[in-house]
Amino acid sequence: MPLPRAMDTFIDAVAQIAGSPAAAVSAAVHEMLDLPRTQAAAGAERRPGSDVPRPVRSSLNNDGSPLQACVTSSPSALRTRLVCDPAATGESPAAGFRLARRALRRLLPQRATAEVAELCESTLRLLLPTSQEELNRLDNGTFWLGIGLGTPGIALYTSGRYGDPRERWAAAGRWLTTIARHPRIAERLVSHLSEDMKLASAALEGADGASARGKLYFRLRRPAPLSALRIEGMSAPAMNRFLHTFAGDQTILLNGLVVSVGVGLMTGELADVKVDLCGHCIRLSPSEWARRVADFCAAAGVRPPPIEDALVSGAAEPAFIGFGLDRHAEPRLNTYLKARA
Repeated sequence: MPLPRAMDTFIDAVAQIAGSPAAAVSAAVHEMLDLPRTQAAAGAERRPGSDVPRPVRSSLNNDGSPLQACVTSSPSALRTRLVCDPAATGESPAAGFRLARRALRRLLPQRATAEVAELCESTLRLLLPTSQEELNRLDNGTFWLGIGLGTPGIALYTSGRYGDPRERWAAAGRWLTTIARHPRIAERLVSHLSEDMKLASAALEGADGASARGKLYFRLRRPAPLSALRIEGMSAPAMNRFLHTFAGDQTILLNGLVVSVGVGLMTGELADVKVDLCGHCIRLSPSEWARRVADFCAAAGVRPPPIEDALVSGAAEPAFIGFGLDRHAEPRLNTYLKARA
């Protein structure tokens, strides 16, 4: 299965949104997806390589494509991060894992300290299998990577589908309490979430030990208000405003809503909470998407991302939309874009 030609147009749109040279964004995509520099992730006519095989379908996006751009709007800044599935060009899940691990090891020296590199190795060792036979059972992929455009740091998102479903939270708990210096809050958090939530992913983010966070992504097993999670920040009025703005009266399936909590690894304290909604599940026109994002940013007091041209032109479409609060209640809106299918 070839990588979609639309990816080239998408890369150009991301470069414009981020204020980065298109060549730099394209080079970052090459590096993350482990493609030769003479080939493009997009397969555009001016960037040869549209016949690069991708036998393994990525689970990063609903259409199987392996790349997203996350535009984060905060009160003071806009930041853009690339999120990619480096295993997407592997001939099997085990081969994809080796590609992803190679990409991680290639990116780490440029993006993060040796301490974060050690945390990444611990994360893979504690959360994912090592044998080829077990890896090949993970047909939805093993882990994704995220890097900022113009900012340091790396993100490592592991699959939450490995192992017996009854043991997944226990494994996530062992991981988080191992890498956090003060594990008590992490222990209580995992114990609380494991009662009625479905683990989707465990992730590591950061540029150095001081900024490193462990994150747990999960889905609800049954419909419930966010306040029922009994997690600080989830009952904030801004959370309900976010859901009303983007979901409104539309029905969002349980699989289309992902909640995450972050724990500071140096302090062991809750660092942030976030709710993501599947963009594919929200039926809005490109112009209506752009309007609602702008209106919500104005209401939330965060900077609006310059995404209207990319959406209306068809260069990009929403993959997810997410709203979060940090431990100081500072808001952020994450607009996740992908190439239009």
